[in-house]
Amino acid sequence: MEMDDSMSKSNVENLNSFSMIRIIFCIFLLITAIFSQTNPDTVNSIIERENSAIDNEINLLGIQDNENWLVLRVEFPNQNFPDISYNQMFFGDNSISEYINQLTGGDTDLSIHIHDEIWKSPYTESYWGTDLGEIRDYGSQESGGASALASTAIEDSFINLNLSKWDLDGDSVIDRLLILHSGNAQELGGSSTSIWSHYSQLESSIEFSGYIVEHYTMASIHGGIGVILHEMMHQMGAVDLYDVHSNTPSRNWHGLGDWDIMASGNWINNGNSPSLPGAATLDLIGAINPIKINPKISDNYTIKPTANGGNPLVIDLSEGEKIWISLRSNIGFDKGLPGHGILLEHQDSNFGDFDDNEVNSDPKMAWVKIIEADGDDALQRARDYGSNGDVFQVNSIFGSLGHPIRDNRGLLAQWTISITNISSDSATIYFQSHYPNISVKMPRNPIELLDEESIFIDIILDTQCTFLVEYNEELNINSIQIDLEEGYHNIKIYDNTNIISKQGIVSGKLGCMGESFVDFNLQWYIVGHKLSNSTLESTIIWDSKSTIELYPVYFGNNSRIYSISLDGPVERIGTVVTQGNINTSDSITLDINPNGLLEPGMIAKGDLVFIDNKKTEQRIPIILTSNYDLPFMDLINWLSIPSNTLTVITVSLFFSLVFNTRNK
Repeated sequence: MEMDDSMSKSNVENLNSFSMIRIIFCIFLLITAIFSQTNPDTVNSIIERENSAIDNEINLLGIQDNENWLVLRVEFPNQNFPDISYNQMFFGDNSISEYINQLTGGDTDLSIHIHDEIWKSPYTESYWGTDLGEIRDYGSQESGGASALASTAIEDSFINLNLSKWDLDGDSVIDRLLILHSGNAQELGGSSTSIWSHYSQLESSIEFSGYIVEHYTMASIHGGIGVILHEMMHQMGAVDLYDVHSNTPSRNWHGLGDWDIMASGNWINNGNSPSLPGAATLDLIGAINPIKINPKISDNYTIKPTANGGNPLVIDLSEGEKIWISLRSNIGFDKGLPGHGILLEHQDSNFGDFDDNEVNSDPKMAWVKIIEADGDDALQRARDYGSNGDVFQVNSIFGSLGHPIRDNRGLLAQWTISITNISSDSATIYFQSHYPNISVKMPRNPIELLDEESIFIDIILDTQCTFLVEYNEELNINSIQIDLEEGYHNIKIYDNTNIISKQGIVSGKLGCMGESFVDFNLQWYIVGHKLSNSTLESTIIWDSKSTIELYPVYFGNNSRIYSISLDGPVERIGTVVTQGNINTSDSITLDINPNGLLEPGMIAKGDLVFIDNKKTEQRIPIILTSNYDLPFMDLINWLSIPSNTLTVITVSLFFSLVFNTRNK
């Protein structure tokens, strides 16, 4: 009897423990469901990021010690492939191989395999290459364009070919594929029916005996090596550094001009003597081991020319920003540069749309730009493609003294560099640190302020100090003095209350008394409202024209003037109707024209791009999902959103556990 009582008591305790676990799990499910509905953007981005990594990842491999390129020739009717010396193009003087050798300082061996058979297209170049409006190489309606040409030629040519040599990292993806065609190059003056040389992903990957072809480069055999190298470097991860035009209004400029093959440097000497890449590009493709300057230690540094495989100097300027220092000498492929000396590049990785290869579409938000030594900003004003005045020479000084260098938050560099020697094979600089015992983070310039909103900065102190801010604003000199402890502080440095002006500049210095001060220059302007960057979603009709409304989240109460456009894949099917003066209650109207590009259930992603009258750009991600012609489509479309699906699952499990618990 005692044993039965003991067992009964034990069972009750186990049941109570199990019930408690159920209750805790039910609470967890309920919290998850609530979180999914109150934070849909966070949930959707997590799930979509994981799906994107699985479904859309393209493997681009940086430059390797052993580069193997597969070359496929394509011939069009009445445009026979010329009988040329491929050995001269790839391995002679001033050849592709010599270029790669200089780019890596002799660390890379290039092997070229010209596929034996020339693939003969049954259609003319215009069948594949005709443009449709601003869409290049769209082709005739049934052709599928240049991408379909590549797919067809690849499928026909590589059936019995062992592709293992061109998988350079053993991941079963072909890393280097160059398609040379016999037609004209549109970029060299060809008509709008000619193919524009390009790098592209295939519409669908192609598999041969376990090896996958995902991307390719296509160029005309009649172009120079500059175009071929430019496009092949895209396969290594490089991006275009000229002003890639999009539908977004922005200032025209020349990017890095002739200083980088990924800008206009591929056209030097009619494309036969392209310039070498700049430091930011070399870093992007993994071709260098940069010499990193410690900003807290003064020291001398020596660098070699880029054309001799010299590694550049790099110094961190602020979060996501750095300065590259290279020696561009009058040797090798850099002979054709507009000048020779020390070249500075200012890189800001906070900018740039890598998905759409639009990283340098606006000089105010450039991923990388040249700091022009003569200060005329001719590249940024589209006045030239580079000049001798862009490079720094012996005895030049830049940083906090001499030629001023500021980050995009308005902070002056806390160091000075002096060039002490330059020769054809080396240059020496002296780096002098003025590093303070304080870390400062400013908002990015220009600063948008709502009425009566103030400017705050973040600082981190290594030790307690008397913190001083002195600044000039509208001819007034102001100061703030605060005793602060060691650690993090958020400090108001400018109060916009009761200010009549709608824009201004606040400049001055700040720091701990008795230490080095930090020079700052902040530009601000008053706006009617600010925009949330929360993702906007909508369902669209897949097979006919339609109009949709998107509803951004606004902060503030007043109107603002915008030019609004679409960027990314969504711009192929959509046009923004709403323009001009936007109130905080206004929706954004889009006209949708599928153009035969959609199927039921397809997703088109992109950005709504807002540019105000100060040329300040803001982006809101959008996701458009095409509908199905099925019953209960509203429910299905609602469930297609990851956060909603997660909510349904968690709520279902919650009630299932609750009712099971009650029954027991």
